[in-house]
Amino acid sequence: MRGKLEFRDSENPWSPIDVIAEINARTGAGLELIGLDDQTGGTSSAAYARQRATGAEFAITRTSASLTEMLHTATVLELARSAGCPVPQHLHTVELPDGYVAIVQQRLPGRRPRRVDANTVDAMVATNNQFAGLLSERSDIPAPAAFAAPRISLWNATLGRYSSRSQRLMDRCHSGSSSMTGDDLVHLDYSLGNVLYDTPYHVSGVVDWNRGVARGDRWYALIGTQVNMVAEAGMYGVTAEAIDRIDQILNTELDDQTRAQYRERWYLDNAHRSILGRFPADRIEQDLDLVEQHQA
Repeated sequence: MRGKLEFRDSENPWSPIDVIAEINARTGAGLELIGLDDQTGGTSSAAYARQRATGAEFAITRTSASLTEMLHTATVLELARSAGCPVPQHLHTVELPDGYVAIVQQRLPGRRPRRVDANTVDAMVATNNQFAGLLSERSDIPAPAAFAAPRISLWNATLGRYSSRSQRLMDRCHSGSSSMTGDDLVHLDYSLGNVLYDTPYHVSGVVDWNRGVARGDRWYALIGTQVNMVAEAGMYGVTAEAIDRIDQILNTELDDQTRAQYRERWYLDNAHRSILGRFPADRIEQDLDLVEQHQA
């Protein structure tokens, strides 16, 4: 990418100007950059564009997921949209010269929460429940990659090679019998920054499907929500009652063994993504510390 890297603070710096130029060249979409997301950090960092001919506005993100994964994601989101779920339509999916994939998607209304309390948690849970059973006819969509069989696990190339410690933690996890069943649509990054509200407790959009989609148990997504609420409490004004509420819900909906297994897999997958993203060594070691803390 030769242009200015507008997202210099992102974990994955990129230039929306260059990406939009590539999208226009490939699709004839006629887009122009009109703004950047106000969120720093992260790996997708949405840019906003307007179609010159129609004035329609779109969000553009960039992902390291494969073109095939994102084409599947587009079809699954159409299924979710037809069921009334507040998810964006993916209009263009474009493979970029640097190996990433750009997604031109519907810009949904609303904004991220400024304060998160128990009612906010209930709204997130209710929206996540809309994904129940959506993939009953889509057996081609796999479970989250964290539950792949050891011989084909993506972790082999990251956790399996990074260090003796990461390999040991991975092997210990794979020695257990954890698996995932179900036909719910699972959002793989159901975090506070990816849920939009048009009123304090009404969800208007669930965005950032850049990790693709998965089929299984929707409660796994809320394990990630729980971790995110603690990690980003200050950024989103997370109250103590909100933490208590998500803990109560997960303790009710998941038995102790399943909850522990889901949490272990979530933390291992988080460390996998840090290694894959070539994050600083101290960040990776911190993520491995969390894995170790949550292994039985």
